[in-house]
Amino acid sequence: RDKRRIKRSEFLSVMPDLYGSMCELDFEGLWDDVLDPAGTGELSIKVVHNVFRNMFVNRYNLSITLQDAQAVQKGLDTFIMSACLVVVFMISLALYRVDVIELWVGFSGALVAWSFIFGNTVRVAFENVIFLFVVHPFDVGDHLDIGPNQDRYEVLRIRLYTTELLKWDGTVTVMENRHLVNQIPIHNYKLSRNRGIVQFMDVDIDCVTPEFIKAMKVDIDAFIKTKPETFSGLFVFHARAWRAPLKCQLACYVEFAYQHVDLDRSFEDQSTFMAHVTQLLHKHGARYSGTGLGIVGYPNSASTVPPEESITAMVGSSLAAPNAISALREYGSADSIQRVSGAVTAAGVLAAHEPKKLR
Repeated sequence: RDKRRIKRSEFLSVMPDLYGSMCELDFEGLWDDVLDPAGTGELSIKVVHNVFRNMFVNRYNLSITLQDAQAVQKGLDTFIMSACLVVVFMISLALYRVDVIELWVGFSGALVAWSFIFGNTVRVAFENVIFLFVVHPFDVGDHLDIGPNQDRYEVLRIRLYTTELLKWDGTVTVMENRHLVNQIPIHNYKLSRNRGIVQFMDVDIDCVTPEFIKAMKVDIDAFIKTKPETFSGLFVFHARAWRAPLKCQLACYVEFAYQHVDLDRSFEDQSTFMAHVTQLLHKHGARYSGTGLGIVGYPNSASTVPPEESITAMVGSSLAAPNAISALREYGSADSIQRVSGAVTAAGVLAAHEPKKLR
């Protein structure tokens, strides 16, 4: 990644020379309001490049949106003008003293026949107009998460009956607007505020002290202040809940300085943040005692003997069952060992973990 940076003074001195004396652009406002609203005073070349690129992309998307809006308008004009011509025709006949009622009876029969053929088309068209211009959930160039699976799409074209979408894997999908109406919810990241993420982690309960929480907050704050282009400065780190047995759940929230549109940048910065917080957890002594294979374990200490019912709950998983038996041999009574062993054997998960003879 390009590490070069440009300062505000350099930008203001170069841009007028680049565009000439006839240019009336407010370069100070461009820097303060568009390029560097956080007021850091300097930006990387990559950020400046992306801002200017997005300006031209947005202009292109706006032109496509206007073209599609005009196409939709022309489609509506056909329906509206047809209805108006029918009304004008009937009025004209009335002026010439033609029996309009008798004529209307014959015309209405044809109208009913046409309604069976085109009625649904007209209804769908007007429903799409309400969806596109009144509800107006997206424009060309917007990034969306659509439907219960929250698949990521970029809007390419908007037409009266269909919308052309580009999926995150490069697949172009043409979806009818009447089906898009039912794809609830639709998350529009172009209209959203800065992206924020929250992560949860469990640690041993004796690790969580006021000193531990304070030290983590100080180090996280120092880290995000070194990256003002990436993080807005807002973060939360706290102990969220107690978890059985003898664990404490920590929660860490951080807000980025941009929307969740550029997936490559967004996930790369997320990975960098999580890797750094992971190092801080190790630095300040956070740990998670376990028996292996991701199963909750118990320190071999008389002060932390787990309740038998907590261990018994582990038999619901074929992966956890052998660990439950081992823990019961260590801490449980003979009755609980026999009961849980019988449950695990009945589940058919103890074949490779035959219990040893009890002492």
